[in-house]
Amino acid sequence: MSTQTINPDGLQANTPATYRRSELGHNNSFGGVIRSELIKLRSLRSNWILIITSILLFVGIAALSTWAFASFIDEISSAATTGDVPTEATGEGAFNYMASGGWQLAVLLLSSLAVINISSEFVTGAARTTFAATPRRWPVYWAKALIVALLTYVLSVVGILASAGIVEVIAQQYGYGQDFSSEAFQKALWWTPFAVMIIALMSYGIAAILRNSVGPIMIVVAVVFVLPVALSVFQSDITQNIVKWLPTSLATVVMDQSMGQIDVEFVPALIALIAWAVVPLVAGAILTQRRDI
Repeated sequence: MSTQTINPDGLQANTPATYRRSELGHNNSFGGVIRSELIKLRSLRSNWILIITSILLFVGIAALSTWAFASFIDEISSAATTGDVPTEATGEGAFNYMASGGWQLAVLLLSSLAVINISSEFVTGAARTTFAATPRRWPVYWAKALIVALLTYVLSVVGILASAGIVEVIAQQYGYGQDFSSEAFQKALWWTPFAVMIIALMSYGIAAILRNSVGPIMIVVAVVFVLPVALSVFQSDITQNIVKWLPTSLATVVMDQSMGQIDVEFVPALIALIAWAVVPLVAGAILTQRRDI
């Protein structure tokens, strides 16, 4: 775009037009960036599928776990006397943990949602338009991260509350119930969503680093599902120490569901769990700012 000016000789000359900062996106407020990112999030059908499926997983796994536990509670209690099952996992109080039983499968879907939220920008080429509107880039990056954090936390709380309702119905059919005011249930209600949120943010940071969808999801599957099982096969001190500092193990400590099997205190576990998200988040932010689109 150019404007015409008159030089001293009376001839017209084209000179570059002056753009206001707002036209280049420098004045975009953080709230405005969040609104635009929310519109993007709502517009993708795949996001709604992941959201609904994650809630169904919370409810479905909780229902199956409650039915199986209630059906075999006598056998499970007998196994606890021999040490084959932790004593914390037996008795009527065990129903207080059931509502959060599907968190590991739900976190895979919610982590996929976090990955798609940032990787789709680079895979589809939409990042060129996004960063042209907000050249500083960091507002976009952190707005997406904030949305991921709030969305995964709220969805997890909703999933656990919905699961608690199903657990109560099934448990009462067998003469049992939940104590909603118990410490176990309250930790499951508030700390499980926190763990899910942290792992989702970790996935988001990894996706920002790799700039694709497949790689980050595979890494999350490996860290959350494969490594804890694979390393547990080896009974060496080194592998066992690695296992207890993986996100899944740390999350069970924070949620107070490790049943005494993870030898890590709450505060160190909480700090280490947060670090799993902070490191890739910061690295992703730096690379997003410095790399070409």
